[in-house]
Amino acid sequence: MIGVLDWGIGGLFAVERMLAREPTLDLAVLSDAGNVPYGRQSRPQLCASVRDSVARLRELGAGPILVACHSASTVLPELDLPDVEGVVRPEAVPLGGTILVLGGIRTIRSGAWRRALQHHGTVIQRIAQPLSAAVEAGHIHHPATAQALDRILAPGRA
Repeated sequence: MIGVLDWGIGGLFAVERMLAREPTLDLAVLSDAGNVPYGRQSRPQLCASVRDSVARLRELGAGPILVACHSASTVLPELDLPDVEGVVRPEAVPLGGTILVLGGIRTIRSGAWRRALQHHGTVIQRIAQPLSAAVEAGHIHHPATAQALDRILAPGRA
């Protein structure tokens, strides 16, 4: 069984993609949305939350685990958890050009994506608050979400 960990609903996209490729895949999905949002936790709190969530997935029988949360992925290198992979995967990005990274405060400030992608092109990072909250709430087509997206993307359009 493969475990998938996220704070909210973003991991469901990863699950959808995995099942599209392998419909009979045995998955355990853990959304830790009952906890303080990962991006708002201190680094020690986040490390503890990720360890606890990985332990819960292991109790369910998960072998390899995908951490489908950018904030949680930023602490994985210091946790040394076997068979646990994050979402920072530079090999999925073509070489050259400009790469726009949208993320929460913790994700952007961690520099994880900048370091991973620096050899692939010019990396522009933008803190995308409050987009994640709007998506989690299902307000994808709401005018306030469109306004926030315009504000966040404006520097890249210049």
